[in-house]
Amino acid sequence: KISGYLIEVKAKAGDRVKAGQVLAVIDSSTIKPDVERAKANLKEINAAFAELNKALAEVEARKKAALAQYELAKKTYQRFKSLLQADAVSKQKFDEVKAQFEAAKANLQAVEAKEAQIKAKMAQLKAKKKAVEAVLQKAEAFLSYTYLRSPVNGIVLQKLVDKGNLVSPQTPVFKIGTYPLEVRAFVDNAYFGKIKVGTEVKVKVQGKTYAGKVVEVDQSADPVSHKFGIKVAVKGLS
Repeated sequence: KISGYLIEVKAKAGDRVKAGQVLAVIDSSTIKPDVERAKANLKEINAAFAELNKALAEVEARKKAALAQYELAKKTYQRFKSLLQADAVSKQKFDEVKAQFEAAKANLQAVEAKEAQIKAKMAQLKAKKKAVEAVLQKAEAFLSYTYLRSPVNGIVLQKLVDKGNLVSPQTPVFKIGTYPLEVRAFVDNAYFGKIKVGTEVKVKVQGKTYAGKVVEVDQSADPVSHKFGIKVAVKGLS
């Protein structure tokens, strides 16, 4: 899915391979820095989140204490206000209680403002983290594309590249056959009509003989070679 120079070729013609097995590797030197940079940014963001969570826990504890102080000061203020109206307390004492109430109220408001500020920073950091994760996911996807893997269990029929070659999404790299293996052969016209689907035959591959069964027969012969094609499923090669 990407272009680049092959730095490793791990398979050759005749090798049996499994689905997902790495067959070749494209140079990833221009992609790895993007992955490392995104991971570093994500690490910084997570560290910042940890600090903000710590700060939020502290401010929430302060808010709880400030709220309790405010509620007590409010009740005291309301009680002294009634006493003042009934001339049961001095104006000076009332002013002291009022000042304490206003101070408690201001303290609570300051703590709530700090809490809102921390939560706003966390929301911004969350959006930033989501963006960095998207960048990391994309970079890791491109990095994974530098590993060319076999899509199936099979055998390498052809290796079409070498180490150092420049490849692109349009470049054939390997030709892989799947199991069960089939042999394509061409037979003299003299046997036309005698070999049919299901006919058992013997196939010799690299000096070894295998039993096989015809699974496909061409319905016409080549007028030049005077041969017709067949496909044979070979036992012992699957």
